[in-house]
Amino acid sequence: MLSLYKFFTGKGQMVAFLLGVGLVLLTLLTAISGIKNAGYSVGEDFNKIMKSEGNTETFDFFDLVAFIPPILVISIIGIILLFGIMQIINNPKGSIKILGGFIVILAIAFIFYSTSEMETTGRIAELHKPSEFNVSETASKWISAGIKSVGVLFGGALVLMFLSEIRNLFK
Repeated sequence: MLSLYKFFTGKGQMVAFLLGVGLVLLTLLTAISGIKNAGYSVGEDFNKIMKSEGNTETFDFFDLVAFIPPILVISIIGIILLFGIMQIINNPKGSIKILGGFIVILAIAFIFYSTSEMETTGRIAELHKPSEFNVSETASKWISAGIKSVGVLFGGALVLMFLSEIRNLFK
């Protein structure tokens, strides 16, 4: 496993770039060949064709465009989690700061969730209408907690950047 880590450390960006280029080419080739096999040209308005009466076309050759991004995102999240867990196992002492930061972020989010109330005015209150989006009280509290947490973390990052620049001036 360590040799795989060394390989991706050295050539990971190239592999990712080539994978991206390959998937884009595969998607384009599938879409273009599907368009030609269906008897259309690339410049036609497919929206107009799909909305026309009596249309039986499904344009299944565009399915690859919808399937590749979620697969890539899920695999990237899996790889990040796998390497993160491996790093924690291999270097638990060095991971204490990261775990501590993660716990602080979770604590901030939980505090804001506990103190949040369901919005009753403004545009956010319209989300709670059953005829619209039907956002539950719990979801509303998590949305508020998320927005407030991001604001606090953003403000903290700005303050830390400012303080570190002042510290660098006196070094």
